[in-house]
This record gives sequence, structure tokens and C-alpha cells, in this order.
Amino acid sequence: MIIIDCNYICHKIKFALINAPLSVEGFKTEIIFGFLRQILVVAQEFPEEKTWVFAWDSRVNNRKAIYPDYKKKRLEKKTREEKELESIAYDQFTELRLYTLPSIGFKNIFIQKGYEADDIIASIVMLESYDKNKIIVSSDQDLYQLLPYESSIFDVKKKSLYTKKDFEQEYGIGPHRWAVIKAYAGCSSDNIKGIERVGEKTAIKYLNNQLKNTTMTQQRIESKEGKEIFNRNFPLVRLPLEGTNSFPIGLDRLTKKDFSDTFEKYRLNSFLQRKTWDNWETFFDLQ
Repeated sequence: MIIIDCNYICHKIKFALINAPLSVEGFKTEIIFGFLRQILVVAQEFPEEKTWVFAWDSRVNNRKAIYPDYKKKRLEKKTREEKELESIAYDQFTELRLYTLPSIGFKNIFIQKGYEADDIIASIVMLESYDKNKIIVSSDQDLYQLLPYESSIFDVKKKSLYTKKDFEQEYGIGPHRWAVIKAYAGCSSDNIKGIERVGEKTAIKYLNNQLKNTTMTQQRIESKEGKEIFNRNFPLVRLPLEGTNSFPIGLDRLTKKDFSDTFEKYRLNSFLQRKTWDNWETFFDLQ
């Protein structure tokens, strides 16, 4: 099972291709092109038979109701030009989700109002009924907590697979403790404040009983304030967020005609050239 963190892929492409002269009747298509190119790269990396899942962020975020400062700095830092470019980009995000991917024949395209792609991915990965190997395509470290569930994380930029074993070697602790670690340390990228002077390494030392009871750090962690910070953060960083739906997985129906018709619609002519088209046929087992 290949599970795509779609907003991660789209934002990655947005910065790389935003000035590319790709459009159809005035509608820009560079993100659509880049997104499809990326899933072809993933398909080539994992050529065995696969199920595809596409998880999307909602524009509404329930975590802000729990913690109003959640991701606040990201929004404050954006210039007017960046906001305008983002609006153009999000039009393509919506096009991909509602029209492009369904027209190709993909069935498992999921979004839930108030929730992030991470929550959807976690809901799918953690269900025991899906006994397949799960490859999560993302660079989001929040997803490390899913590594114990027969899953690995694939970074398309590095073309590298990150596993439970890799995590244990890097951090010296099991990935099932990652949400606990982040609750103590906070998350700067999401503007979640942790306990003062407690980073990931310090939190791991605490959990591994490697801090002395007399240190100020241990006292901060175990203080009333430290416990309050932990209790506030843990629901924010643990996946999936409470209230996330379950998502039944269906079978894709992928055909040569649907792929070629979609490529022609968006004038993605390079995908129809013989060598690249052969790759689409081979790695998506088009009938």
C-alpha cells in the first residue's frame, strides 16, 4: 500500500515549478504535472503490485480549537505575494483531488473537514485489517510514530526509505514513544511550545531514565507546569487526532484510456511520449 501525503508533495512542487509555463486555457497546471510525475517516480521505486491511497489536509484545522497558536507563525510570515501564489496553487490541489486523480481511476482519495493528512494516514496505517506493507510518502517527522505498524516512510527527494530500525538506531528509543517525546519537547514547525529547555534528545534521556533526579531539567518536566504542558501537547501531536474517521480502502480501476485521456485534457504531452508512456503502462499495470 502506497499512502501519499498529498499536501507535502504539492507544496514541494509549488516551490520548484511555480513559474513553469504550464497551463490549459489560462488554468495553471504545473503542480498537477509535478504531482503525477512524482507518483510515477514512487511507482518505479516500488514496482510490485500496489494499492494507492491519497490523503489531503483540510483547510479547516481542529487543532487550532485546542491550541489557537497552532501553526500560527507559518501564516504570519507569508507575504502578500506568497499568499497570492498559494491561492493559485490551492486551485490545483483541489483540481487534483476532485477531478484529476478520479478521472485517472484512483478510488482512495480522502479528506476530512478539520483534520490533516497525517490523521488520515494514521487512521489507515493503524487499522490491523490492512495487513499489507505500508509505504508512506512524506518527509513529516510526526509520522515516525506510525513506524511500528508495518510501515516505512519514503522521502521522494532523497529516494530513501526510513524504517522502524532506522529510527531506533538514530534515537535510541522505539518510535511508539515519538508522540510522548514531542509532547515534552514541542514542535517548532507547528509552533507547539514544549517544556523550557527540553528538546527531543533531553526528552529521550528522561524516558530512558538517563537524567539525574536532582537536575533542573527533570524538575521542570515533573513540575506542575511541565505536566500541564505535556497534557496540552499530547492530544495535538498524537496521531490520529480524536474524531478522525476510518477510511475503507477500495480497488482502483486503472486503464490506458483513462490515463491517456487525462494527460491529453491537461496537455501533459511529455507523459504520452513513448518511453514515458511505457513506464506508466508498466508500473501502473494499465489494461
